[in-house]
Amino acid sequence: MWSEAGVRLEAAGVGGLRVVRHEVPRERRRDGRKGMTGSAVRRALRSPLAIDIALAVVVAMVAYGVARRHLQPYYHDAPWIEDLLVPCTGRPGWVPDPVAVKALPQWQAFLAQKVEYFPCSAIAGMPLIEIGISWQRQEYFHRALSSWFRIVGPTINGFITFQSGMFAMTGAIAYLMFRLGMWRVIALACTAGLVWSPLQLRATGLPIEYEKAPWILAAVALCGVVVRRDAQGKSLWAPALASGLAAGFGIGFKTDVMAAVPLALATTLIFVRRNPGGSSRKALATLCVIAGVAIGGGTMIYRNFFGPAGSLFAVQVLGGQDWATEAMHAVSPLYDYGLVFDDSHITVLINSYGHRVLGTTATVYFFSREMQDVSTRLLTDFWTTFPGDLVLRVIAATIRVLQLSGLGVLIPVAGLFLVFARDLRAGWFIAFVAVFLSAYVSLVFQRRHFFHLEFISWWLAGFFTQAILLAGRAMLDTNAFGDAWARFAKPAFRAVLCLSLIGVCAVAALASARAYQQNRMLRLVECYEQMLLDERHVARAAHEPDRVMLRVEGISLRDRRSSGKADEMTSDYLVAKFRCRDGRPISVTATYRPPNAVWDHTFSQPCSASGSTSTLMMPIYQYGAAHVFDGLAMSAQDADTVQSVSTMRQDSSERLWLDLLLPADWRTRDWFERLRIPLETPL
Repeated sequence: MWSEAGVRLEAAGVGGLRVVRHEVPRERRRDGRKGMTGSAVRRALRSPLAIDIALAVVVAMVAYGVARRHLQPYYHDAPWIEDLLVPCTGRPGWVPDPVAVKALPQWQAFLAQKVEYFPCSAIAGMPLIEIGISWQRQEYFHRALSSWFRIVGPTINGFITFQSGMFAMTGAIAYLMFRLGMWRVIALACTAGLVWSPLQLRATGLPIEYEKAPWILAAVALCGVVVRRDAQGKSLWAPALASGLAAGFGIGFKTDVMAAVPLALATTLIFVRRNPGGSSRKALATLCVIAGVAIGGGTMIYRNFFGPAGSLFAVQVLGGQDWATEAMHAVSPLYDYGLVFDDSHITVLINSYGHRVLGTTATVYFFSREMQDVSTRLLTDFWTTFPGDLVLRVIAATIRVLQLSGLGVLIPVAGLFLVFARDLRAGWFIAFVAVFLSAYVSLVFQRRHFFHLEFISWWLAGFFTQAILLAGRAMLDTNAFGDAWARFAKPAFRAVLCLSLIGVCAVAALASARAYQQNRMLRLVECYEQMLLDERHVARAAHEPDRVMLRVEGISLRDRRSSGKADEMTSDYLVAKFRCRDGRPISVTATYRPPNAVWDHTFSQPCSASGSTSTLMMPIYQYGAAHVFDGLAMSAQDADTVQSVSTMRQDSSERLWLDLLLPADWRTRDWFERLRIPLETPL
């Protein structure tokens, strides 16, 4: 059947197989004109671009309906008061006292949806306060949302329609991105998977978190257009400028879009080819990206990273390396970083580091250059101490991002293999996008930070599906299929080499980073064991059935307040030694008052042999009355193994206060994390 139409197979399509039809040219009219009739407008409307734009509009309409139906019955988040009340106050960035507003009966009725619109008369005459830096850092988002409320009024339905519109934009952009190398039907199928994804729909209920999605997808799609037009020898300034504008404006909606800036710059610097006579083509495209970023987000970049309020980047990254998040992808039996994903805990930890290591005397808080400076120094110490764990985190995040579609990791990898077989430059571009964005979100790998990257797994799955369909269609002509399969051998070998190179580089980076970390950690623990200790008296009290509480004298803020020496923030480094009964681990829980499951931490203290000594070292941070150390909770049997409890004398050489679990043979153990199998993803 296909042979009658002049079908030929070449090793150049997706997966190396492409069907090429040789058709007889259309007959021309006697006056030399083509048989095609109609105006230029009609021809334009029939162009592939016009068809894709029309389909993108249809996708947006469907996505809007899907998001709206999802948000209407399940939208429970309290509206953003600062934007919702702009129609009443007339002043973006200013708001009545939120505590006073939430106490109003009109507000309670509004949240309960007993009234559709919040009555502006309820806050008439209330004094307004300026929101400040938290509003200014994402001003574009707040202005867009408050402007929308000016149009629709102060109603919860305004949030639903606004978020549905953003979801619609994401769906339309995703379709246009998938069209870079895919048939329309495959692109529509991948877009449908993204639009109906539970991960995406759940994220729409987080207004300020979701806003990153359309901007990052737009920047990636435009970077793809740059790579494609470069391969075709076409002008690059327009898509390069647009990619910079998308990244720049996106920063004003959500600071996370900052990741799109180095992505756009890398696209022009790495994937754009030089002119035969020089590099003007590459330089022009790069300058266009820089100009777009400066125009779209210059003010936002200054506010978020260079303004007087400082940057929260290092603070947020530190919080994302807490033990609960780390344990979802890694196994580390001998240590963790002593971090809790909690603003109060991070505040005390950073101040403790500043006082102990840097010699600062002032207390630093969020949105200050002082906190930025101290947290950056602390983060640098972490990364130079644990490079092996950092590389492992990136690898784990990449694997989990490839699995977000629910199709497993093999199909996306197969899709990348087929892209490499078709076009090396396109393959390296997609691999770079996947690894770079996964590495960025790995720093704080939580659902609200990585949900938008689901498009990567659908994109690669689409290439795989299209290759399967092409191969199936080609099999209709047995002889042609055999010839095409022979032609596919060379591109397939090239793709195997590319994937192997990625794997080898990942393994080599992990191995070398682990070797460095192992040596660094051994020296660090040896130094800690040589530090001077002050032994503390321990009081034993009943805690729960079959458990006791060991209260350490002079540590708890409860004791310090009674002596009149308590500060708002305190930190100590506790050292507990145990005499092991056998090889079984000893369970110890550091507990806080009021009962706080977030700060409480349970350790499984390893024992190498019966009669050996096992040492637990851990930082104890306390903050006001909200987080007060209570003691060490354990079973009565385990409490009998306690030999001593001490505090380490503070020394500036103790740069990092880690949770360390030291059995007698700790020098022979591995001091780096291993990949957790199976990986867990916070959904």
